[in-house]
Amino acid sequence: MALERKDRHPKGAMFNMIAIMFVCVVFIIMLAEQLTVSLLFQPPEASYGETDGVIFLPREDGETIAAFWGEAPGAKQTVFYFHGNAEDLGHIRGFLNTYRLNGFNVFSFDYRGYGLTPGDPAEYNLYQDALTAFDYLTSELGVDPKSVILHGRSLGGAPAIHVADNREVGALVAESTFRSAHKLSLPMHWIPGDKFRNEKKIAKLSLPILLIHGMQDEVVPFSHAKGLEEAIETSMLETYWVESAGHNDLVAREGVAYWHRIRAFAGKIADLELSDSGEAALKEASLVILRDY
Repeated sequence: MALERKDRHPKGAMFNMIAIMFVCVVFIIMLAEQLTVSLLFQPPEASYGETDGVIFLPREDGETIAAFWGEAPGAKQTVFYFHGNAEDLGHIRGFLNTYRLNGFNVFSFDYRGYGLTPGDPAEYNLYQDALTAFDYLTSELGVDPKSVILHGRSLGGAPAIHVADNREVGALVAESTFRSAHKLSLPMHWIPGDKFRNEKKIAKLSLPILLIHGMQDEVVPFSHAKGLEEAIETSMLETYWVESAGHNDLVAREGVAYWHRIRAFAGKIADLELSDSGEAALKEASLVILRDY
C-alpha cells in the first residue's frame, strides 16, 4: 500500500512543474521586453516646434509623422537618416545640414513618442513609420529609390536595415548599430522574443553597405560591429572602424575624415564632385555632437 501511495500522483507533480516553468519563462520574456524597451527608447522632450521647417506625413492610423526634407543644389543622391534613441529632429539638424552642404539631399523623421510625432515607441511602429516615410520620399517627393542612401545610427540602424530589406535602395550606412536587442541588453541570449534582429536581416542584403563603429563604444560594444560584419555576405561591404571613438563622439573625433569617407562611399555609387561649400562644411564637422544613451 505504501508503494501505491508514492506512485499515485506522478503526473500531477509533473504538470505542476511544467506549469511553474511556463510561468517563469513568461515572466522572463515580459521582463526582457520591458528592459529592452526602456533601454532602446529614451525620447527626450521635443527640441523644436511646428514652425521649425518640419513637414507632417500622413500615417495609416490618422495621426502624422514629423519629418524634415532638405534639398541641396544639384544633388544626385538623397540620404535618408535615422537618428539614435535619445535624439529628435531638432538635435540632428546641424548634422543633416552638414550632409546638405556636402551635396546631398537629406530626409529624416521622428519616431513615435519623439519630437512632434505622437504615439508610443515600439519596434513594429518604428518599422511601419520608416516604410511610410520612405514611400512618401519616393512617391510624393519624387526621389528615385536607387539614389537613396539609408544612414542609420545606433537604434536608427534597425529601421534603416528594415527598409533596405523591404524596399529597393541605393546603399546602406549602419553606424554604431547593434546585432539585436537581446544581444545588446541581456546576458542570456536564449530568451525568446528577441527584438530588432539586425544581424539576421542585414545578412540577406545584396547592396553596397558601409559599417561605421567606434572601437571604444561604451553603449554598443565594438563586438556588435564585428558580428554584423561576419553576418554580411555581400562583397559590396566596407568597414570604417575608428580606434579612439566611443558611441557619441565618433563624428566629433573624426571631423573631416568622417565626411570624406561618407563621400568616398557615396561616390562609388554616383560620381560626386566636392563643392567649395562642401569643403567648408567638412572643416566644421568637428562641431557636430550626437546624443545617445
